[in-house]
Amino acid sequence: MPSSDDGGLVELTPAGETAPIQAAVPPGVSIAAGESVAIIPSDTTLLEGLEGGADRNAGDITINGHFWKGVRVVKGRIRPAVVLPAGTYNVRLDGPFVVRQGANRLDVQAFVFHFRSDGHHISLPRKLKGQIPANGSNNWTNSITATFYPAFASGTANLHITHLNGTLNKTVALVGNTATFTDIQNDTQSHIPSQGVQVVEFTHL
Repeated sequence: MPSSDDGGLVELTPAGETAPIQAAVPPGVSIAAGESVAIIPSDTTLLEGLEGGADRNAGDITINGHFWKGVRVVKGRIRPAVVLPAGTYNVRLDGPFVVRQGANRLDVQAFVFHFRSDGHHISLPRKLKGQIPANGSNNWTNSITATFYPAFASGTANLHITHLNGTLNKTVALVGNTATFTDIQNDTQSHIPSQGVQVVEFTHL
């Protein structure tokens, strides 16, 4: 399908499935017949423990500088299914959001992701393991390990968190298709305010 300023819908049958689905195509992106695309199914949880987003305003998605009409984050899940052909993407999710992990809660106003698609998978983490920095906590004791698809098992990944006390910034090399982020500084910038953080930005290209 040709590109459009608002994006569009395409019907396709995922590998291993028999029934076709409709999925949203990003604005400004065209897909040729037979071209491979990475598929994020509808209602996929974008981050374990993520809550928030809604049917209006909160939950808006901007991709490569364009508002993605009809695609939203609702209660932490993306709706509808989306397809991403090979390319580089810059995505912003507008909250407010909440990430919960046991008794820990982190309020996040927005997420920003910079990643690639190879037409099969994307370079965002497949899963995250570790302890999130909670509201009002000292982040320097926390550690989070991100696991990636084998196609994106090399290079570096960057995590940048902006909050009222400053910023947390960490770039790490991937080892065995994982990246572990640990803030080893016990300083003012490591202290997460009680109201949470403004932006969590992640990059793996």
